[in-house]
Amino acid sequence: MASREITTDATLVLATGESILFTVDLTSVLASGETLSSVSGTSEGVALGCTTDAAAAITVMTPSINGGAVTYTKPSGESATIATGKAVQVRLKDAGLAVGQQYTLTTIATTTDGNRIKAATTIQGAG
Repeated sequence: MASREITTDATLVLATGESILFTVDLTSVLASGETLSSVSGTSEGVALGCTTDAAAAITVMTPSINGGAVTYTKPSGESATIATGKAVQVRLKDAGLAVGQQYTLTTIATTTDGNRIKAATTIQGAG
């Protein structure tokens, strides 16, 4: 199984008491026609899903692969759409994040082409 790793460009800011549905767009590392196949269980002994290095500070719910297109607004203000099967979505909830502290959310999924993808996203606590 081939393995690819990416680090997302932006830092996600999570405010005190906030709960958000976070989308990890993996389009850029998927080949044409390749989609995500699983974000749960294991792959060759590697646990799939979403984890954080701050389990006591961030509640991470069960992740899923987007079952439909996801449209969002980029920081530039323009609209963008992620195609079905190209992203992982997970609900994140503040459970005691320290203001200004940075944490890492790691997402691991498998694909229809037999690949395993690992993505790292920085989360920063805000007041």
